[in-house]
Amino acid sequence: MNDEVSMSQIDTNALLEGDNFYKSLLSKLPIALYTCDKDGHILFFNEAAVELWGRKPEPGKELWCGSWEIYRTDGALMPLEECPMAIALKEGRAVHGQEIVIRRPDGSKRRVMPSPQLVFDAAGKLVGAVNMLSDITERRIVEEKMAHLAAIVDSSDDAIISKTLDGVITSWNEAAERIFGYKAAEAIGCSITMLIPPDRQDEEPKIVERLKRGERVDHFETKRITKNGKILDVSLTISPVKARDGRIIGASKILRDITQQRETERIIRDGEKLFKEQLERVVEERTAELVRTNEDLERSNHELEQYAYIASHDLQEPLRKIQTFAELLKTNAHDEAAVENYYDKINVSAKRMASLIKDVLNYSRLSKSDNVFGQVDLNQVLQDVKNDFELMIEQKKAIISISPLPVIRGDLQQLRQLFGNLLSNALKFSNHPPEIDVQFSLIELPPRKDSESHIPVQYAQITFKDKGIGFDQKYADQVFVVFKRLNNRQFYSGTGIGLALCKRIVERHGGTISASSELGKGTTFTIQLPVD
Repeated sequence: MNDEVSMSQIDTNALLEGDNFYKSLLSKLPIALYTCDKDGHILFFNEAAVELWGRKPEPGKELWCGSWEIYRTDGALMPLEECPMAIALKEGRAVHGQEIVIRRPDGSKRRVMPSPQLVFDAAGKLVGAVNMLSDITERRIVEEKMAHLAAIVDSSDDAIISKTLDGVITSWNEAAERIFGYKAAEAIGCSITMLIPPDRQDEEPKIVERLKRGERVDHFETKRITKNGKILDVSLTISPVKARDGRIIGASKILRDITQQRETERIIRDGEKLFKEQLERVVEERTAELVRTNEDLERSNHELEQYAYIASHDLQEPLRKIQTFAELLKTNAHDEAAVENYYDKINVSAKRMASLIKDVLNYSRLSKSDNVFGQVDLNQVLQDVKNDFELMIEQKKAIISISPLPVIRGDLQQLRQLFGNLLSNALKFSNHPPEIDVQFSLIELPPRKDSESHIPVQYAQITFKDKGIGFDQKYADQVFVVFKRLNNRQFYSGTGIGLALCKRIVERHGGTISASSELGKGTTFTIQLPVD
């Protein structure tokens, strides 16, 4: 306690006692200073304190500090009774190193380091305290900028090195350690020439001469050597460092390791021949693919010609009937029985034409639609199809057995249409209660001819068997032709497009469909769809 008094006992006591000489002297000091009595009432403050606070406190009434508001360095508001001066007087001890932030009435803030010092009388009794407020705002700003700059240098992927004009290394960042293998303690103080290969030592004097002229060296590509002797390809950017008076006193060097970039360029050059060979092979493959596409196009054109011929024939038939019966209606308008008969026939023909047009549109949409593939559970597909035909199944007293089916990638709606058409045919083409059996097995088949892989492909083989009217096996391929019918339309409804749709759907899924049948004993459709 006596040591604290001895530091400034005479002047602080005189100041607290109202000595005008000391007040006049201290009021002109450039550093902020104020005093409080033992209870914390502010007694005196100088002009620098008023400037720092941005206000004049009322002596004898305000406590602890004249700041408008006080904050901790973390931004939290500091209660006045917890400020350093208050702590010093309450706890009877000096407070050192507790930085605060003060806010002025105009909203501006300053960083301040208080130094509250206790004052005792001759008898050693506490009479008050004097507080000196050091404005460290500018210093903190500089420190933060320096810290930010240091963080940038340390976090850079490029080596950042400074040196004197004599080539002595003065700074060395973490990237330099990583690139060259020298720790900062090893490199600082050594000559920069330790990084230059023997056959390139003449580069340094030339670089120094340019720096002395105030020139900057941009993106100079050369080679440098690491601690373990590895030669690196590097790109250098070197700038002169100037003193306050403008003299050039050193250099700042940014070095980027471009070894990997150069290696990549070499690989590219070495790979040009291979690329050309691969390009030629790709061209050959694309040419072959184009040939296959042309073949597919020719096949499609043939199908369209066939389709157009049959469609025009089948569509003209109901249209001719409508025209014929319409003429008969006109000539027999007064015969009610004839009118009703002709009207019914026109209605039947119109419905058939509508059905034909609907199927034609379905076939056309299928040909143009994009594949929207996802994971499809065929068990759920068959269950949904059965639900759709629930009434017909009940009316025909059909017996349907289905083995567990796989999950495959496919278009859900198209697969529903596929199995819907097959179930519809099995129910329709039967003269007794239909018996339908659906079985699944996993098989392996050789890869397709247009595939680059030689690995066998797994397929889900699904057989759709019925005991219906069947057909002669020699017509097995014709059942998949658009509008081709092997049965009497008078007894069995339909447009002849259903199985053509089935074939198109299976092919769009990368599979195959075939039919085997015997007249009067039923038909088996075998579908093979890729599992993956």
